Amino acid sequence: MRKALVISLLAVAVLAGSGAAALHRYDASRTDLIREGITVAGLDAGGMSVEEARALLRRDVARRLEQPLTIRYGGRRFVLDPALVDVRTNLDELVQAALIESREGNFLTRSLRDLTGRGSEAELALRVTYSREVVARVVAGIARELDRPAREATSSTSYAGVDITPSRTGVTVRTRKLRAAIVSRLTRPDARRVLAVPAKVVKPKVTTKQLEARYRHFVAISRSRRELRLFVDRRLAKTYRVGIGAVGFDTPAGEYE
Repeated sequence: MRKALVISLLAVAVLAGSGAAALHRYDASRTDLIREGITVAGLDAGGMSVEEARALLRRDVARRLEQPLTIRYGGRRFVLDPALVDVRTNLDELVQAALIESREGNFLTRSLRDLTGRGSEAELALRVTYSREVVARVVAGIARELDRPAREATSSTSYAGVDITPSRTGVTVRTRKLRAAIVSRLTRPDARRVLAVPAKVVKPKVTTKQLEARYRHFVAISRSRRELRLFVDRRLAKTYRVGIGAVGFDTPAGEYE
């Protein structure tokens, strides 16, 4: 009876040892694999090798962040190369962190975790850095190119009629919003690489339309020619012969309304 018990215990020990050895070999075969449940930079890297995870991050994160950013306003276009702004990521560190997270514990706990699929989830966040100084210079340069003051409409009158210099709306770039938009596009791999410049349109106080309405009817008198010209919508409609008054009582020169 005692001999049988010894043999049974020995068999259990052998089987346990065989099982542990098998688990050890299983764990050793997964030294380069990222365990299930780990998300890197928003991408599921579970079950991937280190090289596969690097390739995934290169394709879906790094290459997108390397694409130039096109900044548009009207017919103007500015192209910003992320390299100019010194955009950098922590992708290499994330892959290493994912592998370290995957190898936590001993071979028994790792093997049981992998075989049962009971590993806790882990999210490793992407970090993107850039040069704030360069972004500020880019924004300032765009503002210099696009900013312009509003121009008031002006008029000049003569016997030949009314000449109107047209008004023009002004533009003021909203630099804070533009800076925030550029940073958002540069640091998010899923963001569109086209950006419209946020700007405020500045309207003139006196517009071309206002002056055209004011001078819809205009009368011009030449004292030397003793003529009166009637303009409608700034076009000559009719010419009349007129008197200008006796000497000393002649019509004074000037513009009247």
